Amino acid sequence: MKESDNYYPKQEDANKETLISLKDIILAIDPGIYEVWQYRMPFFSYKKKRICYL
Repeated sequence: MKESDNYYPKQEDANKETLISLKDIILAIDPGIYEVWQYRMPFFSYKKKRICYL
């Protein structure tokens, strides 16, 4: 299990579903986008460059 998998369930209920949906949308945009764990939060990278975090 990745550390980011533990991040989403720990969020408040009002934010949890939104964050999970955003994660799914971001990862579906391009197969080259991947999730990494940095600074104790999930980052999304594309070609080794950070593009956003939640």
